[in-house]
Amino acid sequence: MNAERLQEATLLVLNEYTSTKLLDLMSQLETTLTQSVTASNPDTNKAFRLKYEEVLNVLNKCKSNFVRPTQKSILGEMKALSRIGIGLSSRIQEIISENSATQADLLDQFKKLRAEIVEFSKTLTSLKENMAKVGVSISLLEKGTFEVGIIFPPSDNRRGVGDFKEHVSNIEFIILTFQEMSGMSLASATIRRISSSDWEVFVACSGPAAAGIAFALERIVSMYKTYLEIKLLKKQLAEKEVPESVLKGLADHLDSKIGADVDSISKIIIDKYCSIKDSGRKSELHNKLRIALTKLIKMVDMAAIIDVVGNPPDKPSAPEGGAQDTPEQRQLSEQYTQTLELLEVVEKHGHVISDLGERSKAQLELPDPDCAPNAPTETPADTNPNPP
Repeated sequence: MNAERLQEATLLVLNEYTSTKLLDLMSQLETTLTQSVTASNPDTNKAFRLKYEEVLNVLNKCKSNFVRPTQKSILGEMKALSRIGIGLSSRIQEIISENSATQADLLDQFKKLRAEIVEFSKTLTSLKENMAKVGVSISLLEKGTFEVGIIFPPSDNRRGVGDFKEHVSNIEFIILTFQEMSGMSLASATIRRISSSDWEVFVACSGPAAAGIAFALERIVSMYKTYLEIKLLKKQLAEKEVPESVLKGLADHLDSKIGADVDSISKIIIDKYCSIKDSGRKSELHNKLRIALTKLIKMVDMAAIIDVVGNPPDKPSAPEGGAQDTPEQRQLSEQYTQTLELLEVVEKHGHVISDLGERSKAQLELPDPDCAPNAPTETPADTNPNPP
């Protein structure tokens, strides 16, 4: 994985350990558990139960439970998910429930878990210090900027470098298509961080493009769930030896539905996020967007982890002494408001890939994105509504 992303995840875990005083809480829980086991009485049992509930409450509210999908993937690679937040809470509850009748085993298992967490904290502290010595810093978004992050699954990493280049090319096509809709320059997309070992790509993009991609992801994930239901139905019917003609009809229906859904989403996105007024260019963009969305669906299907993030801008300073706003100040204020509106869309939809849960391989047979069908469509209306 990218060293800067590793450093960022390392600091996230260590900061969580510090802010929650988790190591102290684990020590206190072991103490009350020891007293409850070795000198069991109503008071020691109550003390353990209260501390147990306190620890679980702290873990269930940890910020690590709500990290964006790409961060969660990196934490998983670090073997951290079972040592923080809900993951650690589940392990503690499992130890208590499985060993409730054997007090000695209960105490032994918890001591091993606490020692594991202490050792993990020491390992991360050493890692942080060593990375700092060689100049590895955290990769933070600048104020008022946006980013799309994509991590491809390990099963896909076994393919060649040429396939990785193809992934990067597809990502660039998606980003630039959405940026073109907002009237921005079609210079190549800016890759902020990249790792060819684990196939991670983090690309800077404009606010309108980020909001458009986040909105598209929300629609795609919702549609994809339906596609999986259709595929499951087809499998169940096949197991019941339903005629092949019926199964083929279901497969044809799925293919048709994907094409119709892509066309529908592209029209909505053009209406919401396209600032181009020329009807000819909008029609061209509509077709490019259909290909971009098909590429995005294929990435979702191959179990890629995709998220969109943004960092709030600084609020412009108000005029001094009650003076009226200058044109420049009004422009800055409008840009600030627009960026916040785009950020709201990104924060609402940018992490929706998590709704699909853990995935490891492709489920559908999708067409080549570059050969996506271009069914006749109406030219989107000459409108330029503001993004939500």
